[in-house]
Amino acid sequence: MLKGKKILLRPLKMDDLDKTAAWRNDPEIKNMALMHPFPVSMEMEKEWFESNIKKINNRLIILGIEFMESNQIIGFTKLYDINWVHRYCYFGIIIGEKNMWGNGIGKETTELMIQYAFQTLNLRKILLEVVIMNEPAINLYKNLGFNVEGTLKNQVFINGAYSDVLLMAIFNNL
Repeated sequence: MLKGKKILLRPLKMDDLDKTAAWRNDPEIKNMALMHPFPVSMEMEKEWFESNIKKINNRLIILGIEFMESNQIIGFTKLYDINWVHRYCYFGIIIGEKNMWGNGIGKETTELMIQYAFQTLNLRKILLEVVIMNEPAINLYKNLGFNVEGTLKNQVFINGAYSDVLLMAIFNNL
């Protein structure tokens, strides 16, 4: 578990299933997080959930974001496609509880995951993809030291139009 000032990053639990299913069916969250646009049934979510919480795999680390003040899960984050030879991974984050947006939770989560990836896992690079319309996330990532490495033109179809996706990365400078 990774502990911050406001949050605890901890393994997902079966008790989190209802929340994750709701977030993965919210169109606004799906669009900002570049999730697939298809509806997710509870059976589908349970299958995804079980495969991820039972998976002992050195290419994926997925953690629930628990708000310590309420002991409630408010999102999840992951390091995925971990490449141990070249020492890089991809980062993803979902703050599912919209009332928690803009409260520094995304920043704290991202900082904890960067620290974990670089100091504990000894990775040298973290990449992420972010849709161009998600300006708050882009600004956050830039403020934390991520740089734009490229633009994937017309990469995703959201709300009836194609949108660009930025590929961003941060290096371990230690």
